[in-house]
Amino acid sequence: MEEGWPTLYTIGHSNHDWGTFLALLRRHDIQTLVDVRSQPYSRRFPHFSGRELSQRLTDAGIDYEFYGAALGGRPPGVSAAWLAEEVRTRSYEALMERDEFGEGMARLLALLRSPHRAGALAVLCSEGDPLDCHRHHLIARYVLREGFAVAVRHIARDGALGRPLTREDFAIIEQKGLFG
Repeated sequence: MEEGWPTLYTIGHSNHDWGTFLALLRRHDIQTLVDVRSQPYSRRFPHFSGRELSQRLTDAGIDYEFYGAALGGRPPGVSAAWLAEEVRTRSYEALMERDEFGEGMARLLALLRSPHRAGALAVLCSEGDPLDCHRHHLIARYVLREGFAVAVRHIARDGALGRPLTREDFAIIEQKGLFG
């Protein structure tokens, strides 16, 4: 990671109540939250459903963007059976190759680098552990694989900030893709 690169944060809403989640965003100066869930809905935690989340964030002075159609782990028009087979055999490579994904990543990186945006930007999914989530295995991996001048850091469920990721964090996945 080079000094001066913008940082792309990732966070999962997990099972947090609204106050705890908002405190995590404030702790890390997140001013733009980009929702990358394919379906921004939660029956158990309705404050994380798209419309309500958007309104709560707006009320808190945080910008909300929805990029789940392009950057979600289960994009529209992709069957669950196809996705399960592709992810199992190719470790998210098939999703990275989709035009919609590339276009969504270009929009995300442009937003991240925008000189008019204040504060930090984080992508949001539901899983508390980033290693169980496509925001790590798909989005972070793509940024590092493609060599974008962007640092990627995960905000853990307890609010701890992970170290900047490196390509080496994905070396086993890359090697498995070559030989497995």
